[in-house]
Amino acid sequence: MGATVETPKFSVILLTYNSDDDSIKMTIDSILKQKDCHYEIIIADDASQNDCVKFAKSYLEECKVKDYKFLGHEENVGTVRNIYDALQKAAGRYVKCIGAGDMLFDEYVLNKVYTFMRFRKPTMCFGKMKGYTLDEGRLSFTDICLPYDIEAFVSEDIKRIRRNIIVNHGWIVGADMFYDRERFSKLLKVLVGRVRYCEDFLQLILLLYGDEILFIDEPVVYYEMANGISTNTASQATSRMMEDVKAFSKLLMDKYSKNYYVRQGDRMFTWQKIENTRLRQIKIFLGNQNYVHMLLKSRKQRDLYAITEKGFLERSEEFSE
Repeated sequence: MGATVETPKFSVILLTYNSDDDSIKMTIDSILKQKDCHYEIIIADDASQNDCVKFAKSYLEECKVKDYKFLGHEENVGTVRNIYDALQKAAGRYVKCIGAGDMLFDEYVLNKVYTFMRFRKPTMCFGKMKGYTLDEGRLSFTDICLPYDIEAFVSEDIKRIRRNIIVNHGWIVGADMFYDRERFSKLLKVLVGRVRYCEDFLQLILLLYGDEILFIDEPVVYYEMANGISTNTASQATSRMMEDVKAFSKLLMDKYSKNYYVRQGDRMFTWQKIENTRLRQIKIFLGNQNYVHMLLKSRKQRDLYAITEKGFLERSEEFSE
């Protein structure tokens, strides 16, 4: 009989699209340093025009990793489809999607999240994030205070969570999410062909289906600021996000218009379609007092978002703060 192949506990999907070599290296290093958790790596590329895939493959092989998986697209399909197609290759019980430049916080992130998810059995969980910027070898950090009103997740107040996420759009950042693979693949299919880039919209679908989203009170991710579609203010990125907002709001109203939270939350989608940032913010602040209350609660909860632990970047001798 042949040797038994161990099923990975995690599938880590590295998402690339014209990514730079340094970002890919930092992300891969944070994955390869994981301890006490068997995982697989899947490179999922969305039709990059540069040599980032070539670099990612060569760097993994330089690190003696030969059993990674690769998924490429001949044309750009968007983040949602790229992730969905990668999930069809995944074997892990749980999944972490990570963009080039983002990093797992320390060497025990996958182990901690696996233990938590196996015990509590949520469809999705998330933890604390630390934002970082790297400028000419100098690092700067910021605690990311999202989702708003984290106390709702700490106390597991499901009504408050649904109101914050579905009605007030106080969303969890996509880069912070860990999923049960089978359920993730099944529900993400709802977005395929409708939403291209904002896979984090799936959190609303989970709550509408009654799936559980839980908070693990651990630092789990370094988030590279100003590179994701949600933090990039370039006109093209904004336009793409607006198109996804329009498509997703239509999907929700077509499928779930009888749901009270969806009907209330549709006002936010209407205002979010306003391209003028200042006008959009005015409409939201004047039209949704619950949103304002949620923001005020978050300001009082800043200590709950704070990260005092030192992860890979703080311990690195390669960079200075």
